[in-house]
Amino acid sequence: MSNGRTVLFVNTRPSPAEAEPCYEAARSLGLDVVLLADNPVTVQEGYLAEWVRVDTFDLPALVAAARRVADVRDVVGVVCWGDRDVEGVAAVAEALGLPGNTPLAARAARNKALTRAALADSCPDLTPAFARVSTAEELEQALVRVPLPAVLKPVSASASKGIFSVSTYEEARDAFEELRRYTDPANDPIFRYNPGQLLLEQRIEGTEHSVDGIVRDGRLVAAAVTDKFVREPFFIEYLQTHPTSLPQEVQERVLDAAARTVGALGLGTTAIHLELKVTPDGLPVVLELNSRTGGGYITTHLIPLSRGYSFLQQVLIAVCGLGPNTPMPYAHLVAGSWQVLCDREGKLGAVEGVAAALAVPGVLHFAQDAPIGSAVAQPPASFTSAVLGSLISRGPSHESVTTALEAAQALVRSEVG
Repeated sequence: MSNGRTVLFVNTRPSPAEAEPCYEAARSLGLDVVLLADNPVTVQEGYLAEWVRVDTFDLPALVAAARRVADVRDVVGVVCWGDRDVEGVAAVAEALGLPGNTPLAARAARNKALTRAALADSCPDLTPAFARVSTAEELEQALVRVPLPAVLKPVSASASKGIFSVSTYEEARDAFEELRRYTDPANDPIFRYNPGQLLLEQRIEGTEHSVDGIVRDGRLVAAAVTDKFVREPFFIEYLQTHPTSLPQEVQERVLDAAARTVGALGLGTTAIHLELKVTPDGLPVVLELNSRTGGGYITTHLIPLSRGYSFLQQVLIAVCGLGPNTPMPYAHLVAGSWQVLCDREGKLGAVEGVAAALAVPGVLHFAQDAPIGSAVAQPPASFTSAVLGSLISRGPSHESVTTALEAAQALVRSEVG
């Protein structure tokens, strides 16, 4: 039941299976949800108190909309669930005097080149060689300073959009031309932030992981590590398992790296999703920090299934100032999510084999991300539409979970015309 307090959501996760747990977490705390969003969303009756249409890329308009809500409601917090709204949430928090990041810290977290610069100043061991690139001339200069192989990517994208691995000067130049076209805001509004701005950084070898944590007043108060697996050459994630299988001493280094990165960026009160690699020597190197909850069903499903811990609820407790956060409990089980990818281009006609996949022992859910009738494509034409959906599993070990997911994903088939 509502207690009259309101939390502002700036947009939602794109998948209903990830969006609804956010509303449920708010409801469990007695919070009304007012959604500030560009477009209406479909949500179960009772989860949403009000929807306010606003261009959330227009920060003055977003702040004005939030002020109008605060004039008639007891607004105690503001939160976003995707990268594109990190700066907007900071602007609203500052305007309404709510817990959050400063706009300067939000900009540093949102812009990968600024993140790299902050780490180079205070934590040089956590960042590879890098250079910001916006012109062909700057690319040529960067290729002198940044060793190959390297990665070329937009400074302000999300969901692994536009990540190219380059091993030669020619590959770097070709990727630059492709990304210059791809990062046109007309193709994707997320590039209204820093259009045409790219980052060239030295490629780091090692295993890939993420840290999902809660920051309060600049201090990391709860955090956990997840193992991640990607498909090259475009680094598309297809598997996440939680908790990590890293040795305890390496986990401690990873969590220390997360805390140091939070400090380097000057974050205030926020969720974080930090992506990093661990080198063969067991040393963490930061890839990027996202000042919001993690996707890939990590925070909505895997952490609760593994630890019995409502990560989303704890995020809302922090950003709404509702009291102290509960420490992260021990992981008693392993949980995993596997993104089922389509390998063709066209219009999605059907997704088959889901019932057989759900009959695999340990497999709990299939969340379909691509609607029937939607266009599906492959990188570099599209970095997200090829994901048909995600299978979620839980079991006593990493091996049991990954074995179940691998067997289940082989049963799911797509019809593309």
